[in-house]
Amino acid sequence: RAMATMDAYFGEVYGAKRWPRLKEALQGSVRHVALENTFAFHFPRAHGGDSGSDEGGAGGGPPLALDSLSLEGIEQRRAASIKASLGPSSAKFNLKNVKVHSYTPNRGGEGSGYPVPASDTHGVKSWYWLDLASLFPALSLGITQNDAVLDVCASPGGKSLVMAQQLFGAMGVSGDCKGTLTCNELDNSRRARLSGVLDAYLPRHLRLKGKVRVTNWDGTKLREASAYDKILVDAPCSSERHVLMHCGGGGNAVRTSGAAPTVDRWSPKKCKQFAKLQCGILKSSFQALRPGGRLAYSTCSIAPVENDLVIDRLLEKLGGPSAVRVVKEDEAQTHAGWSSTLKQLGCEPTKHGWIMLPDRSKFGPIYWCL
Repeated sequence: RAMATMDAYFGEVYGAKRWPRLKEALQGSVRHVALENTFAFHFPRAHGGDSGSDEGGAGGGPPLALDSLSLEGIEQRRAASIKASLGPSSAKFNLKNVKVHSYTPNRGGEGSGYPVPASDTHGVKSWYWLDLASLFPALSLGITQNDAVLDVCASPGGKSLVMAQQLFGAMGVSGDCKGTLTCNELDNSRRARLSGVLDAYLPRHLRLKGKVRVTNWDGTKLREASAYDKILVDAPCSSERHVLMHCGGGGNAVRTSGAAPTVDRWSPKKCKQFAKLQCGILKSSFQALRPGGRLAYSTCSIAPVENDLVIDRLLEKLGGPSAVRVVKEDEAQTHAGWSSTLKQLGCEPTKHGWIMLPDRSKFGPIYWCL
């Protein structure tokens, strides 16, 4: 019954011809890319010191001078390490200043799945697996190295890593950077996972110097007014892909420990409940945004009530374009033709933002609006 309700609902949204294809794509395996970690391999060995020492790197002391390798040499060494791990079929490409490596996992047999990210001599991991679609909300903000940035719903941490690269880059390694990144997560277990990701991928001195911090605020009750230049709200949502991936053939969900099938927990009413929560988080986040600042809103829902309709509601509550306005991608970006790039990658424009769906792009879903 619940699956029939979902089919009827999204059949009306996406059309009777497209919805079955989109549903099939949502039930398929999630495709990941390797986000190259620009903080890896940035710490040359101390002259005459132990190669495994934490001195002057991820261990917490001041970073060593980059005198043994140029930045270009460091990038080449890091890329070679990733290529060796992912194999000759992987390909490297850039999205703005973010470096990404494609990968096609073997399905079944020895060496199947996604390989564990390699680490440099100081334990900083070389890449992070994520859905390509996850890059776009963070990239849309146009973060600069002097920005105070807030990731409101930060776990598991992939988008935080993207923003950390925008903020710090090589300057973050040298410690000469005015920007800060606050990664917020209310849930205890999710916050622990977030902290683990940050510890594994960022130089430790960024945490020790307060450049990157983890908080546990309620996103609907943020306490810092006008404190941030850029804010990302990757809001909790109905996550239809998660729902459908937990369904077997013919829409029969797998039951565990007597729990209701996942699909039975989805309904149009639940989407509206999420939309109310999302609007509350956005209203609170706008109070934390400095005048002239930018906020990116994103969800992994495919329901318009949680996407464009949330923006409609927010604009109405906050006084319309005189107080808050939607920024178009090409207006926000310094990269010419960015909208064309998004379309080439399979992204689709919506009333206020963009959506990336797996039936046309092989990635996603994700919706975002700036």
